Amino acid sequence: GRVRFEREHRLSGVLSFRSFDGGLHPEFAIQDAVPREQTKVDPRVALRTQYASLFSRTKRDVLAVLRSVPKPRIALILPTSTKVADDVISQMTVEGVADDVEFVQERVNFSSPHDLARAVSAVGNGVQLVAVTRGGGDAQDLRILDHPDIFKAVASSPVPVVVAVGHAQDSLLLEEIADRS
Repeated sequence: GRVRFEREHRLSGVLSFRSFDGGLHPEFAIQDAVPREQTKVDPRVALRTQYASLFSRTKRDVLAVLRSVPKPRIALILPTSTKVADDVISQMTVEGVADDVEFVQERVNFSSPHDLARAVSAVGNGVQLVAVTRGGGDAQDLRILDHPDIFKAVASSPVPVVVAVGHAQDSLLLEEIADRS
């Protein structure tokens, strides 16, 4: 039979095909019909769709940029109260590269996407790399970094941007826009 809806619905069910009369014929068994306005859209999917051009941009070769000058300047964008800078510099010392770079630290309120976006835009001049760094934490606290203003600032930065945020299991859309994460 036929089903008529007065407005758009999201349908779920089983789609199968039967073969008869020399062809394949689809059959759809509706299991659920929900009005479109009642369906929830994953905000991450919506952001990725809305800003698709930022996600598909060509990434810059971070290592090539850093090798292009004798002593590159790296801007570390850090939360106002954190030990992340010490951790980053300590790790680079262990790897034997801390003396080969100059760090510029910019402390920012990471709970404000607008402040973070302004910092990314502002520190891009006079450095070869911008690194947005923050330790782990609650997933909801990290999600604030998936904001369109930050996406745009990272994508339009005149220098490569690296994102080093959270722990290995944390996943941000911002990492997909950055030149490296």
